Amino acid sequence: MPSVSQFRITERYRQVGGGTVTYASRYDTTRQNWTPSSNPSGGYITWPDGSRFRKATNWSKSVVWIQPGSSEDTKTVRLYNGRTGFERTSAGGYFADVQLSGNMCYKIGAPIIANLNNPPSINSSMRNECETKALLDLADAKANIGENLATLSQILRLVKDPLSTLVKEFQKVRRDKNLWGLIYKSARDLNQGKALNGPAKEYLKYVYGWKPLVSDIYGIIELAKDANKRPLLINARGVSKREQFLDEAAFQSGSDRIRTTTSDATAISTSVCSLWATPDPNWAGSRTLNQLGLLNPASLAWELVPASFVIDWALPIGPVLQALTATAGLSFVDGSTSQRVSARWRYEQGHYAQPGYAITSYSPSKGIGAYEGYVREKLSGWPRPGFWWDPDPLRLKNDDSDRIFKFLALSLLQLK
Repeated sequence: MPSVSQFRITERYRQVGGGTVTYASRYDTTRQNWTPSSNPSGGYITWPDGSRFRKATNWSKSVVWIQPGSSEDTKTVRLYNGRTGFERTSAGGYFADVQLSGNMCYKIGAPIIANLNNPPSINSSMRNECETKALLDLADAKANIGENLATLSQILRLVKDPLSTLVKEFQKVRRDKNLWGLIYKSARDLNQGKALNGPAKEYLKYVYGWKPLVSDIYGIIELAKDANKRPLLINARGVSKREQFLDEAAFQSGSDRIRTTTSDATAISTSVCSLWATPDPNWAGSRTLNQLGLLNPASLAWELVPASFVIDWALPIGPVLQALTATAGLSFVDGSTSQRVSARWRYEQGHYAQPGYAITSYSPSKGIGAYEGYVREKLSGWPRPGFWWDPDPLRLKNDDSDRIFKFLALSLLQLK
């Protein structure tokens, strides 16, 4: 796996049972970056108007780092003779990077982060939620018709000035009866001097003035035709968010008598599904029926169940049923599902006493660990809607939510 590491030099001073003070140093990993060696191209879709749509690609990256805090200063005593000793380290501990190796790198972020040294994987429950929400958004989304019509309107508005000028020139000819006899004569005849008089000279000005006006109008109409070829794209997006407290992790090295523990570990995950589609003219009626709620009888039946929306707060059965027909009348263009994970935790690292010794003063080293990871997976077709469990169905973390009052009101209605 392509990764880049950063290091620092850590130091340790040790005295055991009043003996000689020993010194040791090592390279401690403080940062680990994981990125692909190259960013693959997802290719392009070329539309009839010549514009290109870039397709999504698979991509992943992550970084984990350790920020040292206080240093260790632990005092020990030998039980049978009372001779003292100590353990002193650099800030953050002597083996802080133990968190990035062994079992610790699998335990600290579990189950959200499988391995601190690698990018995350998309959580199945969050995938179901964001993809189902994207399908629901797709069912109600409007194509960029307004944008295309606005562009087309601006182009056609350009016809106004040359066309108005052309009309005014024609009106001048109509009012001047001296020019009527020259209407059927060509500019070539007039140039040859066959009827070169005062009115002819005036008419010649109109003939040469009309030609660029007509050319301008023709060019603008052709530009409008090109604008009318632009694709009608529909974009939908679904988001799933989670904030979780992770379990404490611990690691103990017998050879170095070092114990490392983590605490206050939290992880914030965000999954996003993005879908792109175009209206299918062959099935336009089915999309209309679906938007009217007439194409999915199962979804309609569920909505008629009393208080079904309360169940949907925790286990969204209704949204999943609605998403089953969300793609009616649409053609798949492109899509992707991604997840970003941010995690933070505190750690302590200190020496423990070997047999025959006791600790008289324990002051472990401390620091903070952090992780940022991102993964994106391209979709080759429509995603399937799936169930998920909402960890906060009543939105108790949101002060503006009224779900708790709705729940209490429904509960009171059920009382005899």
